[in-house]
Amino acid sequence: MPDLAESRAVLIGVSRYDDIEMPDVPSAANSLRDMYSLLTDPDLCGWPEDRVVPIRDPASGSDLAQYLREIARETSDTLLVYFVGHGMLSDSAELCLTVSRTVPAHPDLTGLEYRYLRDAVRRSPAKSKIVILDCCYSGRAITALSATGLSLRDAADISGAYVLTASDAVAHTPVATPDEQLRTSFTDTFIDVVRRGVSDAEELLELGEIYEELVRRLRSKGLPRPNQNGNGNILRFPFSRNVANRTQPGEAVTRYALSVADDTLRFEFAEINRQVMRLLRERPSIPLRGDQVSTLQNLPGIYQLSVQQGESEEVVYVGAADQNLPSRLSMHLMKLSGRQFISSNSVCFRYLHSEADAGRFIDLRRSAERLPAWNMNGFGNKDPGRHRDRTVLRRNHFDALHPIDLDYWIGPLPCGPQPLNRILKEAKATLPYVFRYDHYVSEFDGVSIVMPEGVITADELFRQIAEAAGDRWQLTAMLGYVILYRENAEYRSALRVYRGTTVADRRPETVSDPFDDDGH
Repeated sequence: MPDLAESRAVLIGVSRYDDIEMPDVPSAANSLRDMYSLLTDPDLCGWPEDRVVPIRDPASGSDLAQYLREIARETSDTLLVYFVGHGMLSDSAELCLTVSRTVPAHPDLTGLEYRYLRDAVRRSPAKSKIVILDCCYSGRAITALSATGLSLRDAADISGAYVLTASDAVAHTPVATPDEQLRTSFTDTFIDVVRRGVSDAEELLELGEIYEELVRRLRSKGLPRPNQNGNGNILRFPFSRNVANRTQPGEAVTRYALSVADDTLRFEFAEINRQVMRLLRERPSIPLRGDQVSTLQNLPGIYQLSVQQGESEEVVYVGAADQNLPSRLSMHLMKLSGRQFISSNSVCFRYLHSEADAGRFIDLRRSAERLPAWNMNGFGNKDPGRHRDRTVLRRNHFDALHPIDLDYWIGPLPCGPQPLNRILKEAKATLPYVFRYDHYVSEFDGVSIVMPEGVITADELFRQIAEAAGDRWQLTAMLGYVILYRENAEYRSALRVYRGTTVADRRPETVSDPFDDDGH
């Protein structure tokens, strides 16, 4: 299953319009409400409520575009955007998603041109990107589509993502009064497919399987044919649990997790994951120390990390090393060594070597097992990336629970007068967390820094660097990493700021819910 703690879903429904030429769509409000219930259903899609933002009847297209851009920039795992309401074409045949204040004569100026949503999704660091468009059209839009031959599938093309659209032409909307509970035909069928499941599909219902069933049901009702577009393996994205799958553990499954249905050999991925987890639990527990890790063979492997507190033990992370298991465990050990409120002495690991890429035998996204805590809150991230600099972290994020230790001893580094660029490179290689700076700053070429002998704390190192760099440069120690830029900026997740000879402590902000009451 996707890492929903690092995912965002934005659901947009427009049912009321200020312009009398734009008919209200009561079924859009019902579709928005029920799509939210579907995603947050713990027995189906299982999204936490705080990761799903319903936006009803937005008034401003520009405000909506800005919000979508911010959400997309901050999402690292799965980004899902759903829209239900009227859709129109501009004079240049550009798809426009309407808002409450859209004027039919100027949809590009008073609505949200789809290209802004498309660009926001394209630029997002999210690994999986899903856009679902349930758009209704006026007669003018139908004429324009027929004349140009333009299809929504073409207009909504997003490289490396998945787009599902209600229709190339007009989407069917049942006539409903505000007090009725009818949904749009497309969303109604989509929700019904997920809630009823697909009988010949596996335990997790994938996007491609939903689409095939969606097409069959809509066409059987004489409704418009939907379209999908995607590349890579995005069609295998596990959107929901499949309630129609009746396979029980051990039923038609061999010890190799294979089964046959309709003369087709299947790999039961959920059962493979269960077997791997059982095998890991049976393995001996080993302290996560350098001497223990160095004795392992340089092979791919599957492993889990546990934190021991007295007699209790909690599994906190499960991972796969496709190339070199000791290297992967050493990376985790280094990350833990520079953190507060946890000791690597309390962490142990269990492992299994594998003869092929370990990722073939464990897939947490498809697993029926509950994801361990550190898998859900950022422990595995090797480089936060610039898009994370201004993000306010959740209170249960690994970096918030275990911020970097500025009193951590490092070194010894080269002592005496040294070029600043050399010390920056040494710091980047030595620190147990990310240290990001511009490697090609010519301003530092002639700058010298005098380093003391022996080991020093990270704080002492940062003070030396900031003083040598001068007042135009700011070194910021964030909750999980350090950055050095030529700027004067405030970061909400900053622990300490160094500028020249000035050092200032900060109180990092964290949130339990990244959205306020109105979803913005």
